Parts: sequence; C-alpha cells; structure tokens
Amino acid sequence: MATNTTIIARKYAKALIEAAKEPDKIETLLSEAMELEKSIEACHAQSFLADDIVPDAQKNELLNKIADNASEMMGNLLRIIAENGRFSLLSLILKEYKSLANKTLGHDEVEVISPVTLTETQITKMINVIKTKFDLKNVTIINQIDEKILGGFIIKNNVKVLDASIKSQLAKIAAEL
Repeated sequence: MATNTTIIARKYAKALIEAAKEPDKIETLLSEAMELEKSIEACHAQSFLADDIVPDAQKNELLNKIADNASEMMGNLLRIIAENGRFSLLSLILKEYKSLANKTLGHDEVEVISPVTLTETQITKMINVIKTKFDLKNVTIINQIDEKILGGFIIKNNVKVLDASIKSQLAKIAAEL
C-alpha cells in the first residue's frame, strides 16, 4: 500500500503529465526531470529541502532559482511545490513523474546493477538482450553500481529479475557444498 507521501507525489506527477498532454512535451519534461534529479542528488539538495531546521524562506529561494532556469511547466511545478510547502517531496515527485512518463510513452525502465558503470556499447548490447529476454519494446536502462556483486550483472524490471552476477553464482556453489 502506498504511503501518504507517495500518494501526494503521484498526484503532482499526474498533474504534470496532464499539463504536458503531448508525447513530445512529456518526453522533454522527462529529460528535464532526470537532469534535475541528478543535480539534486549531486549537491545533496534533497536533505536541505527535507530538513525541518532550514527555514522555508531559504527552501523557497532555492526552488525559485531552479524554477527560473527550468522550462515553463517544470518551473510552475517547482513554484507550486514551494507554495504548498512540499519541499521534502521533490525527489519523490520527480521519481513518480519518471515512472508515469515512461508508462505513458510506452517505455520500460529496467534497472541493471553492475560492479562498474556500463559503457554505451554495453548498454546497447544490454538493451537488445533485455528486449529479447523480457519481451519488451522500448527499454530505458538505469545503471546502478554495486561493487559487492564482483562481476556480471543483475537485471530487474517490474516483473522479472535476471541475476547473472558472480556473487550469486558463488552463493549457489557454496549452497551445493
């Protein structure tokens, strides 16, 4: 069951999808949301926005500065988040938007966990494997790094998991012994 914060974030994301209407605009906002999400993560802005000690005026200032450099629709979303004091939900709203946009556009987001960042060539090959193994049409790969898997990879989508990591193979051997 979804939490209240997830439900609220999903409502904001749905409103943004409805405002965009056209696939081209949804796609453009999707790219912008992904860039914004990376920026927020890189500068640890989410912890700043979620911190109760930080005055709302400072949080407003940050979101308004970001909004001034964003597209009109993304800027409007950021200003509404600020007006409603939903600062701590920004990252969750962006994640929900990504999920809804991918679903609306017919993209399948697949997580590939590997010990190192995949190259463009590896991503292209991985997309072809995923399309075949998971019977998907449009695939977007989200590469997560986990050095603990030692080698190989783990592929996850909403329905299936394909674990071809060395760590899991070693665990299987250990279980057999």
